[in-house]
Amino acid sequence: MNKEKERIKQEIEQLREEVLKHDLLYDAGKPIISDTEYDRLYAKLVELERRHPEFQTPDSPTQRIITKMVDGLEKVPHTEPMLSQEKAHTSDDLERFFEKVGKGEILVQQKLDGLTIVLKYQDGILRQAVTRGDGYIGEDVTHAIRNVKNLPAFIPFEGYLELRAEAIIPFEDFERINTDGRYRSPRNLVSGSVRTLSAKTARERGVLVFVFDVIHIEGIEGQTFEKDTERLNFIHTLGFPVVETEVFGPGERERLKMYCLDYSRKVRPGLPYMVDGLVLKIDDLARRAELGYTAKYPRWAVAFKFDSLDATTKLVDVVWTVGPSGQLTPNAVLEPVEIDGVTISRASLANIDNIRKRDIKIGDTVVVARANDVIPQVVSSIQELRTGEERDIEIPDVCPVCGGKVEVYGWRPVCVNPDCSAQKKRRLEVFVSRPGLNINGLGEKTIDTFYEAGLVREYTDIFELKYKKQEILALPGFSEKSVEKMLAGIEEAKKAPLSKLLFALSIPNCGEETAKRIARHFGSLDAMLSLDAEALRLKLLEIDDVGDIVADGVVTYFMDDKNRRAMEELLALGFEAKEVVQEVVRSAVTGKTFVITGALKSGSRNEVKKQIEAHGGKVAGSVSKSTDYLVMGGYDHRTGEGLNPTSSKSKKALELGIPIISEEQLLEMLG
Repeated sequence: MNKEKERIKQEIEQLREEVLKHDLLYDAGKPIISDTEYDRLYAKLVELERRHPEFQTPDSPTQRIITKMVDGLEKVPHTEPMLSQEKAHTSDDLERFFEKVGKGEILVQQKLDGLTIVLKYQDGILRQAVTRGDGYIGEDVTHAIRNVKNLPAFIPFEGYLELRAEAIIPFEDFERINTDGRYRSPRNLVSGSVRTLSAKTARERGVLVFVFDVIHIEGIEGQTFEKDTERLNFIHTLGFPVVETEVFGPGERERLKMYCLDYSRKVRPGLPYMVDGLVLKIDDLARRAELGYTAKYPRWAVAFKFDSLDATTKLVDVVWTVGPSGQLTPNAVLEPVEIDGVTISRASLANIDNIRKRDIKIGDTVVVARANDVIPQVVSSIQELRTGEERDIEIPDVCPVCGGKVEVYGWRPVCVNPDCSAQKKRRLEVFVSRPGLNINGLGEKTIDTFYEAGLVREYTDIFELKYKKQEILALPGFSEKSVEKMLAGIEEAKKAPLSKLLFALSIPNCGEETAKRIARHFGSLDAMLSLDAEALRLKLLEIDDVGDIVADGVVTYFMDDKNRRAMEELLALGFEAKEVVQEVVRSAVTGKTFVITGALKSGSRNEVKKQIEAHGGKVAGSVSKSTDYLVMGGYDHRTGEGLNPTSSKSKKALELGIPIISEEQLLEMLG
């Protein structure tokens, strides 16, 4: 063997060892690299083995599935091998798949990122549920899967049915459970929830199961299936939740390609659960039989993989930012890492309580995720990679901006200096923001510029800017036209309703919805200022959804001399600060609470919300026992099409027995 061949052989062997190590760590729920990093290693190994078949071996991780079984779970052989999918990452990869499979319809399914399960039903009863395992032998997890809420324990079919499904945990449940950062992703959590001896853990943690493939249907007389979509529709009629599936005709290859290429950017960010790709399959079952299988995967299918929404990197430092109320928030400074095409160098650490629970230190290798959120989050630390050089993250003794004293209230570090420049600047930014007074031409960057130039320090300074026009024009980036537009916006802001002013003042625990309820209840700022502390508190507690914490925050703010002077000065400047309470148009909506999900045709979600409120209804952000209806955009109540049972909101509604209605039904209720 020449030197070049020897070098290639050694490279292949080293890659095999590295891929095998990561396979075992992944199976144990302790990955130390992202899926994207793993896919690159795996693809490199596949390509080297393809070019040099003389070095291929049957024990290569490209030729078998690596897994470690859980002690105590019965091992069950599969009736048919559970093979992997050939992977595609680019437009060219998709073109090659289209060329290979030829003409015919292609169905596309979300590739849910969870734990694959085989479900076996006989005489209408779930008899057995088995994990994928190594593709040939899996683990019996019937005890756990029987308790999953969205899976039917009984079906109206007396024959034998064998299905493949994916068990998942939505982001909402993952965040609820993973407060200590023990699990690095919903995928790790669902594996630990199902592959356990406990029968109730999967149900308690919100595990859901969605069918994506049919292995056997036996016992149907006079009915045959020619297409996979026919089988999936039949399964759906039996009560099974089926993974979201789209079908593209033979003349729609270009549209299908763009659907795949755009999905990660346009659709994935709004999904309430993890999806790591799309699976493309020939729909025609006879054509599938013709194409057949390789030793590792079916020739009639391909998995179009997305970049991972998480990555591993070093946490090199922590910087603390100061909010409008003085609370200090920790932010991770990271070695730059790319996640889904975006370079990340900063990420949220939430608060010191989160840091302690997850045992995160400076110097740690950490998992950073953008899943279900545009703001990157540090999910966990990889403690197996610690060197002993790591340092605890400590709350600063003084404010990082003004040097003032920091007091700690529970887990909340707060700068108690009322003249802290960071607090002042942040309060001014909230004051002019869209949910605040929404002053045209005066945004966060402009406030920063004016603050640094000494033009604004207090709320009232904003309304004195009309006397400082020449000073503004002397600053870079300002024109006569832009300044006139801004000054007009400042004058217009005086007409803002009380609800927007209350939010703009950064009153502790007074968000947008709370501000609206308070404003409707009191009607004007004068009415609130006229009350003493006890009377104000009692009136606040009369309002639905206003409790002690909110009431105490509002009373403390209103009783502060400096705050009272600021509010009185705003009134003197010409602020109306009143809430016009529209007369309620009584309808079937009156007194009902709605939650809205999905895209609406009749207007934006905010416009529809205003219609509901005008009719005496209420719109909440999440489904709870007090919800009367869940309105689902895109849902057709006549045909059942568009109902998305994988949505966390619809899942919760189904659990609580809350009616799911279409947009059309809502409009009928509004009259």
